Amino acid sequence: MLSINQCYLDFVNKILNEGKETYKDSNHHLKESLGNFYVIDDPLDLKYKAKYQNMTTDEMLELIKSGKYDMEGNPIKADALYEYVKSFNDSSDQGFVYSYPNRILAHFGVDQFEVMKERLLNALGSNRAVAITYDPELDCDREDIPCLQFWFFGVSGITRKELEELHAAGETMRLKGYGMLVIDDDCDEEMLFSVVEELKIRGKVCAADSIKKHYGLK
Repeated sequence: MLSINQCYLDFVNKILNEGKETYKDSNHHLKESLGNFYVIDDPLDLKYKAKYQNMTTDEMLELIKSGKYDMEGNPIKADALYEYVKSFNDSSDQGFVYSYPNRILAHFGVDQFEVMKERLLNALGSNRAVAITYDPELDCDREDIPCLQFWFFGVSGITRKELEELHAAGETMRLKGYGMLVIDDDCDEEMLFSVVEELKIRGKVCAADSIKKHYGLK
């Protein structure tokens, strides 16, 4: 299982150790790593806690400030990373050409973060929990534009009730997509195999090992 914090460590380490030397806009030397895909299936790293407990923002910030996420070769150390993460609650442009909090929380006249949360709360399997940071009207003529331009959050599930209804109706389906798929533990496997003819998910599938093996999933 992967948390947001561990994903940060893994990805920055990959950039530092495996990234390709390149130049941004011809004169800024940097390293980059393209085509990466991470499934954050335990965002708050709750595997060791009761399910009703959450890591608060203050707890996360204290961990950052302690230097836990400092890495050799990465110039962004504890104090700077602390201020950067804390700044997410500041929806202004913070004196820069753009800021991610501004683009996500206020720039387009809507709080996209709240919209994403509401979409997932109303329909967990929604593929409409998205946010954008690129503004063509402003950014097309600028040298500095947002690097992270598109966010997508997706979770889908197969419940026993849904499976039984499809089976009773004699229907079958093929599931393909991105994100996370959760197959309930009480789903009958034989029924599942007869209803779901194909299952291809680029991301994380939470299911019994026997189900993963049947569909050739890791």
